[in-house]
Amino acid sequence: MRGEVRRSGLLARRTIRKHPGLVGAILVLSLIAGLLSNIALVMLTQHSASLEAKAAQWDSPDVVAVLPQDERAGALEADLRSDGRITDLEVADGVMIQGSIPYSGSSLPSGFLFHDIDDLPSMGRWDVSSRAREPVDDPVWVPSTLQESGGYELGDELVLTSPMGRRAFHIQGFVESTYGGMPPMGILWFGLPSQDFHDLQAEAREHVAGLRAEPGASGRSAVPPPGWVPSAVIKARVQGGSGAGRELIAESAAEHGVTGAWDMDRELVSLANRTSVGLVAVVVLLFSSMITAMSVLMLVFMLRGAIREDLEAIGMLRAMGFTTGGVMRPMVLCLAVVAALGAGLGAGLGHAVLPLLSRMLRAQTGITWRAHADPMLLLGCAAALGAVVLASGALVARRASRITTVEALRGGQADHSFARVRLPLQRTRGPLALLLGIKTMLAAPGRTLLILVVSAACTLASVFSASGLGMLSDRDSALSLLLGDSLPDVTVVAQGSDGVREAVSRAEGTAGVEAAIPFDTMPETVNGVSTLLLVVDDAEDLPRSPVHEGRPARHPNEIVLGPGLAQSSGVEVGDTWTATREGVATEFLVTGLASGAANFGTFAMLTRQGFEQLAPGAPLSSVGVFAAEGADTGAITDSLQKELGSSAQVLNTRGSLGVQMESYTRMIPLLSRTLMVFTGLVVVLVVCLMTASLVARSRRSSGLLKALGMTARQASARLRWSVLPPLLAGTALGCLAGPALVRPILGAMLSGVGIKQITTDIPAWPAYAAGAVILVTAMAAVRLATRPLGRLTAYCLLSE
Repeated sequence: MRGEVRRSGLLARRTIRKHPGLVGAILVLSLIAGLLSNIALVMLTQHSASLEAKAAQWDSPDVVAVLPQDERAGALEADLRSDGRITDLEVADGVMIQGSIPYSGSSLPSGFLFHDIDDLPSMGRWDVSSRAREPVDDPVWVPSTLQESGGYELGDELVLTSPMGRRAFHIQGFVESTYGGMPPMGILWFGLPSQDFHDLQAEAREHVAGLRAEPGASGRSAVPPPGWVPSAVIKARVQGGSGAGRELIAESAAEHGVTGAWDMDRELVSLANRTSVGLVAVVVLLFSSMITAMSVLMLVFMLRGAIREDLEAIGMLRAMGFTTGGVMRPMVLCLAVVAALGAGLGAGLGHAVLPLLSRMLRAQTGITWRAHADPMLLLGCAAALGAVVLASGALVARRASRITTVEALRGGQADHSFARVRLPLQRTRGPLALLLGIKTMLAAPGRTLLILVVSAACTLASVFSASGLGMLSDRDSALSLLLGDSLPDVTVVAQGSDGVREAVSRAEGTAGVEAAIPFDTMPETVNGVSTLLLVVDDAEDLPRSPVHEGRPARHPNEIVLGPGLAQSSGVEVGDTWTATREGVATEFLVTGLASGAANFGTFAMLTRQGFEQLAPGAPLSSVGVFAAEGADTGAITDSLQKELGSSAQVLNTRGSLGVQMESYTRMIPLLSRTLMVFTGLVVVLVVCLMTASLVARSRRSSGLLKALGMTARQASARLRWSVLPPLLAGTALGCLAGPALVRPILGAMLSGVGIKQITTDIPAWPAYAAGAVILVTAMAAVRLATRPLGRLTAYCLLSE
């Protein structure tokens, strides 16, 4: 037994000594595959679990509602307390205001909820991630997203612009919590010291009382008053899930006439957190799988070449009593162990990258995620890649057992062998080095196919990174893609039908406007789910239709569903969809399915009459303005606001959504560049290894050709031309196929977040630029790999 182990060790060491290029390439490729796989798996398995653990630690409620503080809020609270499905309920004071703050070099319009930072609740607590050492004037505690994505630091001035004017605060600390820390959710929660909060609350009550005392004012207005609004923050745990809680709140709010309420649940927050993480992880896993496949292909080819080179040694060992398995097993096991070690090392190195990803994810969620080393994941990555290499090597080595001992001693030459002569030199015209190189290429179809496949696959991957992910890294393109043409670029909130007609007329005459139509976006709780209803009568007037299947809704009983609603309801075009709002059910015929990530795909499009059937009495007085391609939505907003004056409010919808999505699109460029570097490295590594192996096997033939009068340049050119044709063909194939495949690949990748059609233009020049860079780099690597041949004399080559 000890002798067998010793012999296996000697054969394994011989493999490392005789094939260092193969061992090194497998080690590097396994390291890259292990690094990418471990990063993706850690993100998928740990990030969401970490956020859920934080939510449990903070006793986060299932559902949160913020509504104006009056007798209607008290009645809603009483209804919830008397309902048996509410297992726990807590109500806190707050002050709401609509305004904007400077954010990441732009302006972020949002709702802001001020609360007492010193009054720690029993439900929905928070952590202070950092605080200023010294007290600051007008202190405020803000979500940590403002630090990671908004560009703020401790002690910085924070200016809130609202209908009440400008108000300056200074950041005392950054906090982390489940709710109130993500700009796309619509409300940011700011904490004030107790005394400052009570002063603000008194100011808000005085402001609202003054508005209600004005002639003609109603204490039960359908629209919340502008400025500071004293609010009730209702937090509840619900038996039956978050959707049941939101439905209860919606029913009670409708019964008591509550307006201006905002609600959110943990399921929607979790969905928002999982979406971006899952998207990035899937892309990384795809690239990791591609690199693993390249490793297997290269292993198969190189192992076959190594077996051919070692046939004489294998024949001698078999003549001395060794079995084929006893000879090949140590070689394959050695390569499998090298692959496992490389994958394990790469998985370990991946943890050095995770802190950077943690900061990027903190900019999206507002919660710090600290990844921890998982031994099972490390071992799993190492074992999986080692097993793949072992299985591939075993299949290749099995072919060696079919060769007889005598045939192996002759170097694999059979008793009778005939080889077809391709490109006979006496009949083929052309440069000698070129013809000899092509003859060498045709004589080794396996190597040629490997270089062709690897260069095509890696070029295709680089094209996708440069064009597809590069398009997502551009904010305007990403917004057009994510919104799916379902929301206008600019929204005008007018007063009454006359104001709507005037706004449409003024907008149509504004420079840069492509279309302006009555268009309302109404958030409603339908079937217990927060749903964004897009109300538009003439959907055919939209410059770009978001409907990717079927047709728009034209009649009161028709509706178009967004991807989230269609998937959760399980309906298709032609089915009947029942919408239950405030306990009243309304049936609609589904005439189409729309594309878009607005409200995470949970939206629907219907006519004005259809919306009035679903929500009678709801005010509809908005205009959707669609900008022409390349137009500045900020300039359109300013121009319209100046023309309409105080009679309407003009909102830069696209600009505000762009600021909110900044943290999501920020990691795309880093991901794109990293994956392009890795795929380029794979091409260079494989080409260098193929060329170096070819140089090593052709030293004697090159020496003979140099002795017969061939120059060193011609000898090197002969070897280069045996590699360059498949390299050129593979790169060209990847460049041609890449632009055609980017759109369907991107569509399949984004379908999970609601993008069912890719309408955004994808530039072609990054595809050709990526292909050119890969080609030039690979050609330089080939030239460098053949340089040693030119420095050796014919005598040295022939005497080996």
